[in-house]
Amino acid sequence: MAIVKMKRLHLLSLASDKEQMMKLLQRAGCVEITELDAELADPEWSSLVKRERAAVSNAKSKAAGVNTALDTLKKYAPEKSGLFILRKEIREDTFCDADYRTSTLESAAVINDCSRQISQVSSQKNRLGSQRIGLLPWSSLDVDLSLRETESTRIVFGVCPAAVSLEEIQATIGKNGLSAACFHASSDKEQHYLLLVYHKEEEAAVTETLRTFSFNPTALKDIEGSAASNIKMIDTEIAELDRKKEELEAKITSYSCFRSDLQVCSDQMVQELAIEEARSRLVTTGTLVYLKGWVPAPDVHMLEAELHNFECAMEILEPGEEDIPPTELRNKKLIQSMDMVTEMYSLPGYGGIDPNPLIFPFFTIFYGMMFGDVAYGIILIILSQIVIRKFKPKGVLGNILQLATICGASAAVWGFLSGSIFGDAVSVVAEQFLGFEDFVLYVPVLDPLTDPLKILYLSVIMGAVQLFVGMCIHIYMCFRDGHPLDALFDVGSWWLLFAGIAVFVIKGTPFVLFTGIAALILTQGRAKKGIPAKLLGGIASLYNITSWLGDILSYTRLMALMLATTVIASVVNILGSLPGNIFAFLVIFVFGHTFNMGINVIGTYVHTARLQYLEYFSKFYVSGGRPFKPLKYHTKYVDIVSEDGEVKG
Repeated sequence: MAIVKMKRLHLLSLASDKEQMMKLLQRAGCVEITELDAELADPEWSSLVKRERAAVSNAKSKAAGVNTALDTLKKYAPEKSGLFILRKEIREDTFCDADYRTSTLESAAVINDCSRQISQVSSQKNRLGSQRIGLLPWSSLDVDLSLRETESTRIVFGVCPAAVSLEEIQATIGKNGLSAACFHASSDKEQHYLLLVYHKEEEAAVTETLRTFSFNPTALKDIEGSAASNIKMIDTEIAELDRKKEELEAKITSYSCFRSDLQVCSDQMVQELAIEEARSRLVTTGTLVYLKGWVPAPDVHMLEAELHNFECAMEILEPGEEDIPPTELRNKKLIQSMDMVTEMYSLPGYGGIDPNPLIFPFFTIFYGMMFGDVAYGIILIILSQIVIRKFKPKGVLGNILQLATICGASAAVWGFLSGSIFGDAVSVVAEQFLGFEDFVLYVPVLDPLTDPLKILYLSVIMGAVQLFVGMCIHIYMCFRDGHPLDALFDVGSWWLLFAGIAVFVIKGTPFVLFTGIAALILTQGRAKKGIPAKLLGGIASLYNITSWLGDILSYTRLMALMLATTVIASVVNILGSLPGNIFAFLVIFVFGHTFNMGINVIGTYVHTARLQYLEYFSKFYVSGGRPFKPLKYHTKYVDIVSEDGEVKG
């Protein structure tokens, strides 16, 4: 198929039935509900209707709560899981069971409450730990830390730099005849911890004397008893907090049996949130609700059947002139794998053309050529199919793996044509370890190591073919849209120029070449105003010859990447054979080819996509489409199965 034709939907139902209506629409999965901002801006509309109240915040809160509970379980009760999620099937009626959802939300609340308590316990432990660290320097003193004075003396806890001599402090106090005593509590790399006792009447003199030693009082507030007794109490509290934390962690772990239920509930909350967000786009009179949206033309009959027993008024119309319908691409499974490639660039505009069938042959052929190796291709097929069959991924990941399978097959074919099986591994093993001389498994059709020019010519020819197809598509679109002259001028003129270049090179006759140049000068500036501007625009278009040359040369990357894959593989085999030991060879072989395959899987995709985006699409593609986003099931952990066995979503 191509870009799916869209129909404008208007739906009116009783406000009391809106819950059922939203669930029916979600189950149908073919209606995108659009905003009604323009209608609400109309005074006539705004006097009759208002926006439907939706509990979006509440739905988000519940969804976040379930996901937080799952993250908490993953932290305290981890389970073995791979890179991909193994989705399980669940019946639609079970999935929509509100009671099942309520009980699971209660479990999530318990887990989250335990997690909050653990956070509080950790905060308390950190606070107590900080207090303990602050008390440790004073633990050698059997003094009440709250004591600040007696009837005639003052007691001060303080510190001074570690470079200061304690004996010098004592000597200075004695030399000045002060009624004071300095007791050493402890020291570390930075400072001494001191207890100073002096007569109140000599406070000014003591303070002035100790200032020369950079003595600073330390605040020990709200602490009663000795440091040692306080440390003992803190240790007891920390031990109690550790015990409480262990109990909370054990309680969380005991809920690991609900992990599967929480995963189902997480998907349920996603559906509830989707419904609430869609409901926020409805308007109501109090007794009726109204929605406006889009439905694909092929799904109209299915929607009518879904709403057959539901009391509502529905109108299906063609898009208006002011409407910009969303874009949905529908193709067979093989072509659908290209969705990811197209969406990474931009969806086509609604009035454009579906590029997926048009890039599929070129993408797979180019990818296979650059990645060309029989073994690499087979490994790519096997790995992709293992993941597809075991995990049944959907969406982008499913398309990636399906595309990897197809590209793997293409790579295996190109690898056979170029004689690459792990590079030249067969010949290396046969000659180095099996005793064969000058072993050749078969003579390849294309050998990038011995005849790179043939690969280069082939790359340029394939590029020219793709660009020619792109121009033909441009011609088709011009005729489809009623602009045949644009096709003649914009494409025909360039074809005439290229034909002229070929005739001039082969026969030396410049007539056709000059005719092509004249056609470009006379037609490419036709959109400008005034004859001088038109001629200048046409002359300036001749500069685009360099763009065409650049496009053609860009396809030489097909040869370059093919050569790189083969050369790196061959270098790995040479390095592996140098020790002359089969075990060393296998280690280097596995590591080297894994590395080569890994970097080229990604690099080849990037270069193949680039050829489609910059060279091919520039000839015909009209981007800027808005994706079609219907209200439908979107799940991460489960596949929803309807009563007739169909997997929904």
